Amino acid sequence: MIYGYIRVSTSKMGIIVLSLMASFAEPERKNTRERVTAGIQASLSRGERIGRRKTLSPDGQNEVNHIRLVLPFQNSPDDTESHTRQFREP
Repeated sequence: MIYGYIRVSTSKMGIIVLSLMASFAEPERKNTRERVTAGIQASLSRGERIGRRKTLSPDGQNEVNHIRLVLPFQNSPDDTESHTRQFREP
């Protein structure tokens, strides 16, 4: 990698530049991690949910579970055009 006129990865000056950049990045990474953790703790203390929201209503979840249970049994073994599917247990 060439940064300006300094060959960053191989020259002595380049290694110093990389070390300097890493020394500035490390505390910033630590600060970011602390802010994220503090935000998660604040959300949990307010009783908010952390993570992805469910996209289906309880009725929709029941319908999907019903389809998962019924679909493998609808096709007879003699039907050569049917596609067999493997489902995980809900």
